[in-house]
Amino acid sequence: MRISAIITGGGTGRRFDDDLPKQFHTLPRRKTNEPIIVWAARQFERCSLVTDVVLCVPYEYTSHVKRLVKRHKLKKVTSVIPGGQTRRDSVRNALWSLSQNPPDAVLIHDAVRPFVDENLIIRIIERLRRFSVVVPAVEPRDTVRRKGERISLGRLEDRHHLLLVQTPQAFRWKAITQILPKWNLNKTATDDASIAIEHGIKVGYVEGSTHNFKITTKEDLSLARSFAKTLAK
Repeated sequence: MRISAIITGGGTGRRFDDDLPKQFHTLPRRKTNEPIIVWAARQFERCSLVTDVVLCVPYEYTSHVKRLVKRHKLKKVTSVIPGGQTRRDSVRNALWSLSQNPPDAVLIHDAVRPFVDENLIIRIIERLRRFSVVVPAVEPRDTVRRKGERISLGRLEDRHHLLLVQTPQAFRWKAITQILPKWNLNKTATDDASIAIEHGIKVGYVEGSTHNFKITTKEDLSLARSFAKTLAK
């Protein structure tokens, strides 16, 4: 079974507020530092069930990333392609690049979630035996309320009925072909599984990991660097 991983790092991270896109900032690994996108790619490189990896990056960084792939010996990375204006554009570009020789399934992962582990990747892939689309998700630990008016708190939500969805999100290729022509029609979807749900595809989930957090702000980057140091010991 051929399983391809798409790692989406096509954005420039406006919320991160830095000239260098966050996926190219580095984390410590033993005696050196590695860009976050390399960390993420290496997690899939290590997974025996993943056949090949596609990196989707800003157009102006494609040559730079190709050099990173060579320098860090990422042997499963088969292509580095330019992203689009939005995340959906980037994912669509990557999917079209795979459609010439389609895999049996595809994993779509945020480049700025560098601490996804092999066990989680394997559990997601195994759940594809039952569902056409699978995501990792965790229950919120904090009290959850809706926003009220003028920065006040709204009604209390039952957190036991809520899930925080992560990546990688896995799709059988047959499910991808159903929704790919309409991939960009939903302008409000914040993840890929939402598009599948909108088109009537039942999405399964596995328990995610609190370590599999997304680096969105500079505070997240500081946390990621601290966590990376503990892994390097």
